[in-house]
Amino acid sequence: VGFKLILLRRFEVRSLLQRRVEAMGNLMNSWCSNLIDPAGLQARRNTLYQPEEEGKSVTEKRTQFVGPVLHSDVIFDMCATDDPNVMLTCADDKTVKRYDWKQGIVIDSWEGHTKCVNCVCFSKQHRAVFSGSRDRTVCHWKLGDSDPVRVLAGHDLTVQCLDLNSEENLLVSGSRDYSVRTWDIETGQTIMNQKIHRNVVTSIKCIPGEPTFIQSSEDLKLRLWDCRTGRVEQAYESGEYFPWSCDVTADGLHFLTSNNGFCQTGCEVKLWDRRQTTPLSECLGHSEAVVSCSFLPALSETGDNAAAAGQLLAVTSSKDQTIRVWDTFSGEMLSVTRMNGQFGSHCMEVGSSEITCVEVAVDPSTRRTLVMAGCVSAFVGVWEKEQDHFLNPVAFSGAPGL
Repeated sequence: VGFKLILLRRFEVRSLLQRRVEAMGNLMNSWCSNLIDPAGLQARRNTLYQPEEEGKSVTEKRTQFVGPVLHSDVIFDMCATDDPNVMLTCADDKTVKRYDWKQGIVIDSWEGHTKCVNCVCFSKQHRAVFSGSRDRTVCHWKLGDSDPVRVLAGHDLTVQCLDLNSEENLLVSGSRDYSVRTWDIETGQTIMNQKIHRNVVTSIKCIPGEPTFIQSSEDLKLRLWDCRTGRVEQAYESGEYFPWSCDVTADGLHFLTSNNGFCQTGCEVKLWDRRQTTPLSECLGHSEAVVSCSFLPALSETGDNAAAAGQLLAVTSSKDQTIRVWDTFSGEMLSVTRMNGQFGSHCMEVGSSEITCVEVAVDPSTRRTLVMAGCVSAFVGVWEKEQDHFLNPVAFSGAPGL
């Protein structure tokens, strides 16, 4: 009897604690929603996305942008190409797509990986596409050809990220096997293979015009590598939560990282000066893991250099279903785009609008800055950044089950 009473008491205490935790969670969510989405920003967005015609619902206006279905499962990565109207996407359905979002046409569809495709990048010089997969390989594809040019094998675990150097003669890959590799594009041969214990690579970006690249890791570090020597030039401590994504400015002086936090903790975006070992600033506002980040073009709409004027703009996406534009120098949040409100019933019908990746493209003829994002629900969206930094919806792909 005494043993049963002890068990009953433990159950009552556990139930009480669970109710208190839930109550605190609801209170924090309510408080943070006011903190991360100021009334002015929300009011501006409500005005921006009102229907143009009287009596026409917001959902009706938005659904006119929906295009064909691209993937049957989670989109993990996307990449801009030399055509601002064409993007590359890869997904859990083991495929890579080249998609013209303006015309709503899938130009190329590549199937060759045996497991999900985690990352993709584009070579303008070689007119080629490279994709990394959980099957531990990198595939080299040629535009217009369904068969891979070659398959690059060497990693022991999933290939997590890829990038090309400025000359596009070197491909850099990072894996969960603790290693980074460089590959000769022409021959497919491994040039450098370096492994550091616990260096679970999450993201890689090559420094423009230099034989170096930056990589983030789950061991809470950023590492700046020299491709010539195969050595780490500089290591940076990222903080308590590991950086999920990173980016580099065109001049190579600044890095951007986004962290894998949760429940309003550790969800910051950090700006780094490569000459310093601590971040210059932090951007706070996301409430869940910030899975992707990208600097916006250095030239503002007026033609002035934004960085010289005291601004260095960036866009981020998060599991909290938002895309945010930041002034990274000051840490100020300039706009918020909510995916669950952006697509109306489109998101509600297909399921989660949790964002997995974000990419930036520039139309040189019109000087438009385009922001593209992919979702867990296997659809993509395209927005045009306005002069006030708000994102105006342009086009969306379809999604399975819609």
